[in-house]
Amino acid sequence: TITEVIMFDPNYTILVAALTEADLLNTLSTADDLTLFAPDNAAFIAAGITSLDGLDAATLTPILLYHVLGATVLSSQLPADGMAATLNGENIYLGYLSNSVLINGLTTITAVDIEKSNGVVHTINRTLLPPAPNVIDIAVALSDMGDDSEFTVLVSLLSDPAYSDITQAIIDSENITVFAPTDAAFDEIAAVLPTLSVDQVRNVLTYHAASARVFSSNLVDGQILPMLNGETLTVNIGSSGASLTDMSMGDDSNIIEVNVHGSNGVIHVIDKVLIPTL
Repeated sequence: TITEVIMFDPNYTILVAALTEADLLNTLSTADDLTLFAPDNAAFIAAGITSLDGLDAATLTPILLYHVLGATVLSSQLPADGMAATLNGENIYLGYLSNSVLINGLTTITAVDIEKSNGVVHTINRTLLPPAPNVIDIAVALSDMGDDSEFTVLVSLLSDPAYSDITQAIIDSENITVFAPTDAAFDEIAAVLPTLSVDQVRNVLTYHAASARVFSSNLVDGQILPMLNGETLTVNIGSSGASLTDMSMGDDSNIIEVNVHGSNGVIHVIDKVLIPTL
């Protein structure tokens, strides 16, 4: 059964201990048609869980059930819309990147399709904690990854009280797409950014979000995307990938990573700050 994958591997001792404490080990052994996203010990540590001390069954059960789907879902069968209901009743959000799959924007599926008699196991590198993060939560988390941090400038702007209403509007949106410039992209306009007024910065920030959940598979060449500031972007699809033409009509911004999927929308990473009419 799927529990054999983790019970006889020393890398999964924390997961086995948690399932035992929550009295779920037998359930995963005997129930049919399950999919387990299995975090190893390092995944628990990455999520800040280094010990089960003080965590009782009532606390652990909803977390653990958030790692289980009530059907056998192979990697080739993961839902196209990126949403899957778990046994704790909440969704996980899958983002299909160029060479990997992310769950909730922060967790990578590291191995797939370990099939057993009652289901399948996919291994992951970070424990999933419900509820799923929204796109702002994901950006904040990615900006606080030590040497691997990204989006620190974008997050600092969105954290500024002058733009808190924009941040809250993105959080409150049920379907949002954010084109997130890298720190290197902001470095390219480092001399310009301090000269912009508050209203101009607001215009820039709202020019990076659209009121729809637009996955990379939804982008087509020549598509016009309406943005929150009332202006538009033009999508270009070529042999080297997708890019965006902004109102400045300068160099296009390349989409360098796609489909970082959160509870309320999706993030695409871009290599140039989009410039609206200023």
